[in-house]
Parts: sequence; structure tokens; C-alpha cells
Amino acid sequence: MAEQDGNAATPSALALFASRLSCRRFGDEDLRVLLSAGADVPALLATRSAARSLLQASAAEAFAFTATGSVMDGGTSLAVADFFSRAFALVGDVESCLAMRYEALLLRDAKYCNDLHLQVSRQEWLTFAKDSLDNGFYTIASKAFANALGHIHPSHPGHLDSANAIEEKDKINDITGLQNLAKSLSAQHSGEFSMPWIA
Repeated sequence: MAEQDGNAATPSALALFASRLSCRRFGDEDLRVLLSAGADVPALLATRSAARSLLQASAAEAFAFTATGSVMDGGTSLAVADFFSRAFALVGDVESCLAMRYEALLLRDAKYCNDLHLQVSRQEWLTFAKDSLDNGFYTIASKAFANALGHIHPSHPGHLDSANAIEEKDKINDITGLQNLAKSLSAQHSGEFSMPWIA
């Protein structure tokens, strides 16, 4: 009976999560509801596909509102992107998680380049680029490596001056090498990032 009750709770939790998304609730409490829908391995396997589809549709809708009606300001858009990146991670959707992380980085780079707390650092772009490369998203990895290189230039507000020019040059060479690898692999693959909010 306990097993049946647990299985019954799974679709109920997912339905509750769907209801919260429809009300445009994107907070930590809502992520806990999603987590409860896959409290054990069988439940997680049973709900993962449905949760992915639900999240993809909800994310596309949320950012479609932003693109067409400016319903969300920059801060809200950033919070929503962060919410969906964590939600996609919970259901094991690596592609969509990376897509939302990329969206959040682009938002921060565009709107908060002069904010010391929110501007994107070189290391953040580099970490994201390596994650994308490791997961087979080569085109987006190449773009992220380019952004990491852009943050090295002294004119960029997030640039950290280095007293060791040789060390800095080595870092540039390392990133450039990874970018060239990503470009080479990208030429052999296609169809990256099918999420509708990623150009």
C-alpha cells in the first residue's frame, strides 16, 4: 500500500508543479515540489520525460513573453533563467540546462556589465564553455570561449589586470586552443541547442 501511495503522489506532485508554472511561479519552493515528484528512482524515471516536456514548454512560453511584450525586466528574466536551469538539472535535461545557463550569462553580460556583483567573469564563461564542450555542444562552446577571451581585453570592465604577462598569454593560448577545438568539432556536427529561445 505504501508503494501505491508513493506512486500516486508522483503525478500529483508533478500536477502541482505544472499548476505553479502556469501561475508563473518560479521560486525555490516550486523547485522543491518538482524534487518531490521524483523522490525515489522509479518515480524519477516515471516522471522525467513528462517533467522535461513540461519545463521546455513553460520556459519557451516564459521567454516568448519577454521577447514580445517586455513583461519581465532584466532582473526578473535573470531569475527565471536561473530557475529553469536548476529545474532542468533536477530532471537530467543537460541540453536545456546549458541553454538556460547560456541565456542567463547573455542577460548578465548585456545588462549588468558595469555591476561588480552581476557582471560575468572570464572564469564563468570559461567554466560554461568547458561544460558545453564536454557535453557535445560545440558551437555554443566556441561562442562561450570567445566571450571568455573578450573578458581578457583590458577595455572590458570585468578584466583583472595581471602582473605576469607570460602567465596571461598562456591563459589566452589555452582558451584559444579550446576554442579552435570546439570550432573543429562543430564543423563535424549540427543540430545543437534545439531550445526555441536559443539563436
